[in-house]
Amino acid sequence: GEIRSDASARAGKIIFISGGLVVQNSLGANALAVLDAGVVMFQPVRIISTGSGYAATTNDHLIVVRKASGSATTITLPSSPSAGNQIIVKDGKGDAASNNITITGGTIDGAAMHVIAINRGSARLTFDGAEWVLM
Repeated sequence: GEIRSDASARAGKIIFISGGLVVQNSLGANALAVLDAGVVMFQPVRIISTGSGYAATTNDHLIVVRKASGSATTITLPSSPSAGNQIIVKDGKGDAASNNITITGGTIDGAAMHVIAINRGSARLTFDGAEWVLM
């Protein structure tokens, strides 16, 4: 569900997701995320609601895959990350067991990809300067 600050389409809103909430500004840009265990993130939150893939940027921190119509999704990690960059990918719809989320782009813990295949699953990745490391 969601809560708007007023009834107009210009209002900011709070969107409740599995394991937390996302706050959007009046332009629809995600400005803040509060996750379970009290984790607060002020970096952009990207909600993937359509399409078969998304190319992440170094400005992305939390990518929530929540499509109205379930389908497999590929998330491509940034091609030129800096050491310390972190990205969390989350199955926000809860259907990754049947609609896998495949994470590609560079080396991920020594492999070419990582697949989220558990409903409501997530992957937290940190770039260590050489490869993406699953945390």
